[in-house]
Amino acid sequence: MINLRKQLTTILKTVCPRVHYQDAHENETLPYIVYDITGVLPNGENNDSVFLDVDIWDSNEKSDKIEDLLKNLRTALEGRTIETEEFSAVIYGANVVPIADPNTMIKRRRASYTINIYA
Repeated sequence: MINLRKQLTTILKTVCPRVHYQDAHENETLPYIVYDITGVLPNGENNDSVFLDVDIWDSNEKSDKIEDLLKNLRTALEGRTIETEEFSAVIYGANVVPIADPNTMIKRRRASYTINIYA
């Protein structure tokens, strides 16, 4: 999983330079991305499905920037193939939902993906 996280971090940094796994510092500069691998579903001897959540945080009242980041995220991830010596992986589809923040100046979106990994 460590190699997958390294690959994902590299890809996500093409969308936004500030990328964190699982959580960010409280005073992180906006916008930023926090991602997490939320589950692994074994599908067979050499095949697993991994669930990936990518949260984008921004402070733009109109949410223009966050929508642009989402568009760039979709371009970077959907249908992407990752090839390493350990595994091959294909990233599928995104379900995007807004997530309310107690601070109304903060905008947040979560994009959820499925990654099929073949060893």
